[in-house]
Formats: sequence, C-alpha cells, structure tokens
Amino acid sequence: MEDKPKILLIPDSPGWAMDNRCDALIKHLSDRYTFDKVYWCGMPERDYSGYDLIYYAGFYMVGTKRDKAFKQTVAVTTVSGAVKMTLAEIAAKVDLVAAFSIPNPLLLELRQLSQSEMFYAPNGVDADLFSPGDKPNNERFTVGWAGNSKHAGKRVEELKRACSFADAELRIQDMAERIPHDKMPDFYRGLDCYCCPSVSEGSNNCLLEAAACGIPLIATPTGNACEIIKYDGGFYVRDDLGDLESVIDTMRTVDRDRMGATLRERILSGWTWEVAARQFGNMFDYAMGIIR
Repeated sequence: MEDKPKILLIPDSPGWAMDNRCDALIKHLSDRYTFDKVYWCGMPERDYSGYDLIYYAGFYMVGTKRDKAFKQTVAVTTVSGAVKMTLAEIAAKVDLVAAFSIPNPLLLELRQLSQSEMFYAPNGVDADLFSPGDKPNNERFTVGWAGNSKHAGKRVEELKRACSFADAELRIQDMAERIPHDKMPDFYRGLDCYCCPSVSEGSNNCLLEAAACGIPLIATPTGNACEIIKYDGGFYVRDDLGDLESVIDTMRTVDRDRMGATLRERILSGWTWEVAARQFGNMFDYAMGIIR
C-alpha cells in the first residue's frame, strides 16, 4: 500500500480560528494525507525535512526568524486578510511558497501580483456542531459578537455605542475569555442577531457559525459577508458604520426566523468543511505535484 503524503500544519495558537481550520482539514482529509501539527507560538527545534509539505495557516509566518521549517520542504499558506499590509507586500511574502489560498473574492487581485499559484479556499463550518436550537426568549433584543476585542479593526467599541443607542443588549464572547469551541453554538443560539462591524475580514468564522445556527446577520461588506448574507440572510451596514444603529432597529421588525432558515440552507448547500476542505486539498496536491 502506497504511503500517504505527510503534511505538517502550523496554526498560530491552540483553540482559535487557525487551529480550528487545521483540525477541520485533519478531520476531512486524513484519508488522503497523514497530518502532524505544531503551533507557531512555540515551534520546537527539530528536523522538518521529513514532510512532503508544510502548511502555514497564516502567510505572515513564512520565512521569519521564528520559523524552524521554512526551506526544508515545499510550503503553502493562506492569506486571511490585508489589514496592515498592502497587496504588493503580501504578494512578496507568498512568492516564497509554492501556492497560497485566499478566502474571499476581495483578494483576487493577488493573482496578478504574485508569481505563486493561487487557490480560492474560504473557510467552512461544522454544520453538525453549529445547528439551530430553540428560539431565544430574550427580554431585550440581543446582538452578539465574538473575537479579539483588542483588535481595533473589529470596532467593538463602535458596536457597543450603537447597541446602547438602539437599546439593545450586546453579548460578547471575547478571545481573552474564550470558551471551548464546542460550547460556542449555545452562545449563538441565545442571540436575536449576530453583528460583524469589522474594517476587514478574511473568511469570518463567526459569521459562518452564526449562520449555521440560523441566526440573522448584520455585517460590513468584508470577507465572505456578501456571499453569506445575499438573498435575505441579513443586512449590510456602511463601512463607516453610520447606519449601524438604524440597521439594528430594522432587524427587530423583520422575519428573523425566515432569515435564519435561509442562512442555514445556504451553509448546507456549500459552506460546510466537508466541501471547503477539498479546495485546500487541491492546493496541497498542486504543491506536491500530485494528480488525482
């Protein structure tokens, strides 16, 4: 029996978005590859040359001083977003690897700027874990947000002000007080809507998770928001958030059950990890020269 290619996955730290992505790849692609995983926050000193491929979950990791694996084997990476770097600066970084993936159409310009092969591979969601529950029975209209509140680009303070003006309760699940991933569905199910007011996103896991739970969405048109919300899954807000308070008020008055059902159907039709992992597999195969 022919040995499966051996791939090393490098997420940033345990229990967060990149780690969850790598765990999903292990779950759905282990029939094709043998996986190991080490964390970028503490890469051990060892020989990495025995791998057929290195996958850096964040493009910023490639070839830096902390990296113990770079140039020992073929590598690929993912460009999650472009908040602090220009596309030209990102292109120079991904030119160091054989191929890279992008999670949303807003980054398609990288195809013209980079010499490496580009793949479109948005994140997916575990639709068995993240599924609808009982309708929330909140005394006040309740908006939810999850992520790293210290990241200025997430604009949590602006969301707090808008919810205060709209007389809505805001529930926050902060990275600093993270709960286990398998407990997050209960957080989403207790919301009347989920809001992402970010300046920029790659493939927003929280939008996907909330949508899989049938929770209506409010978001700036960043990352995959336009693909997920389109056709009655929620509302967009302007980049400057000038209409955020009024959009929250409008969300109170609409048929949120219908919106939630639309979102759940959209997730099942093409946004599960079972589907998304195949796109990463295509990138892995290309980089290793495998034709299946």
